Amino acid sequence: TDYNRIYESSDDGRTIRIREAVLKFPFEQREILHRSFVFRLSIPPGEERLIYVYIANEDVTQLAMDLWEPYSFQEFEHYEQLIQGLYYGILFVMIVYNALIFLVVRDWSYLYYVIYALHTSLFMLSQNGVAYELLWPDLPWFAHRFNIMVTPLYLLALLVFTDDFLQMRRHTPLMRRAVPYLRAS
Repeated sequence: TDYNRIYESSDDGRTIRIREAVLKFPFEQREILHRSFVFRLSIPPGEERLIYVYIANEDVTQLAMDLWEPYSFQEFEHYEQLIQGLYYGILFVMIVYNALIFLVVRDWSYLYYVIYALHTSLFMLSQNGVAYELLWPDLPWFAHRFNIMVTPLYLLALLVFTDDFLQMRRHTPLMRRAVPYLRAS
């Protein structure tokens, strides 16, 4: 989302705290330095609070809201980061491995796979907020528009890799004509 505002009210309904998180601001300006928008809520045990959330977005909004105890959130994030690290590590190894194979055998399918895997990695890093957090935290305008820029390249890389790997020109010329890009190649 582009803009998030949290209104935390007391029992009598008065607003006691307003906090904002805006994608167009540098990453360091977030209340909690996290790849997603995370807010700290202080609600004493046995007490109820009314929380209003305002969300504005220029594009499609993916919204997941969870309430966590701080320790449970840290524990979840620890394992989440471990899983993501393994995922991106495996993708990185596959990219390097296939690039080396391409350099040795000169089969274009390997290069097309490397390009596809790179775009997949960048797309997933951006979707998860990791790219904004780690790669370009001082470029909020770029983080805001990156998915729009990388998605067509990601899909094009997938089409080129699929076409070459399956040898659609030779095996399925009729199916190959169904995809406009493949007709142009």
